Amino acid sequence: MIIIGASAGGAKLLKAMLAEIPVNTRQSFCVVLHRSESCEQSYAELLKDACLLPVYEPEDKQAVVEGCVYIAGSRYHLLFENKNEFALSVEQPICYSRPSIDVLFSSAARVYRQELIAIVLSGNNADGSNGCKEVIRHGGQVWVQSPLEAEFPVMPSSAIDAIDECMVLTVEQIIKRLKKTV
Repeated sequence: MIIIGASAGGAKLLKAMLAEIPVNTRQSFCVVLHRSESCEQSYAELLKDACLLPVYEPEDKQAVVEGCVYIAGSRYHLLFENKNEFALSVEQPICYSRPSIDVLFSSAARVYRQELIAIVLSGNNADGSNGCKEVIRHGGQVWVQSPLEAEFPVMPSSAIDAIDECMVLTVEQIIKRLKKTV
């Protein structure tokens, strides 16, 4: 499983990354993208045109299917019940965010362990930093966009400060690594 957290400045990066993923991949992707509640376009609609893979906003207890992109909806935390099933939560926002990157990353870390890659992109708060700690603690990998190229470097910088075991990469390097992984 590849999970991605992004906030301010991250939507265009996310589109560029997912556009490079071949349609025949067996890899699944799960995304939390912080967006304004006033944005009327669904999160899934935002990515469908940029991606060759099917894009879904998962519902509670929906099955996880390989070769798909799942993006958390605007009013729920997205979690993994197990490797085969999503869960949704309306618990309090974390770092002012619901969906929360920390919630997704921590949940995925417990379920996927060393089979997990977590990617942190541009953003303007520290959401994701605690989740990155969980990913590393459970044997997964963390890739962080270089704060030097991030439009909003707070989120990548916070992730880097939280853990020593991450790879700091440009978006171009992340895309190259993703293409090798999928």
